Amino acid sequence: IVFVRFNSASAPFNDLNARQAVFYAIDRDQLRKTAYGEYATTATDFLPPWHWAYDPKYTGIQTNIEKAKAALDAAGYGPSKPLTFNLTMNNESEFTQLGTLIQAQLKAVGIQANLKPLDPATLNALETTKPAEYQASLSRFLLPTGVTDDYIFKQYGSTGALNRVYLNQKGGLQTPAIEQLITDARVAPDRDSSNKLYRQVMDQLVSNAVTLPLAFKKNVD
Repeated sequence: IVFVRFNSASAPFNDLNARQAVFYAIDRDQLRKTAYGEYATTATDFLPPWHWAYDPKYTGIQTNIEKAKAALDAAGYGPSKPLTFNLTMNNESEFTQLGTLIQAQLKAVGIQANLKPLDPATLNALETTKPAEYQASLSRFLLPTGVTDDYIFKQYGSTGALNRVYLNQKGGLQTPAIEQLITDARVAPDRDSSNKLYRQVMDQLVSNAVTLPLAFKKNVD
């Protein structure tokens, strides 16, 4: 999965309105078509189509320029005070090209994203040093086949090794409901029960706008 993550412990994305403005401004389908063509599918969910907890009817947040502008206004941004942030990423061409596309979409609604390509070691240090110094990051995660806990818990559990949005961590966004849902889903007695709980996790992640899923890349021989 390719996604944009936000540092909820640091301005400007410690403000839900600022995160939602970016969510609503980005056209994921257009990004996927331009950057990957048929070699990826647009991500409307945090789980891929082949995963047992995937919901084909789930749409998540859809592009809505008017809502993006309203969110900017609610956060106190406008023409005289644009939302400006650094978008860090791996310095591979895939990410720099995708970052340029994102930058253009955000510029159309008055958001200025400064692209910061970094070598992997520097990027990792920037995201993991506490308190983290990054604002938003364009990244990817190799999804394990069918193992939801490896993805959801590691990325969003309060003690998850890959929780770089600082969800339910010191200084970050505090949403105990997500933590409880993840905990319950991991010990649910059967897959159906777990699935229902994970779907609630998806709703919470979208409503809190901590990570914007962009595309699921296909395996190509």
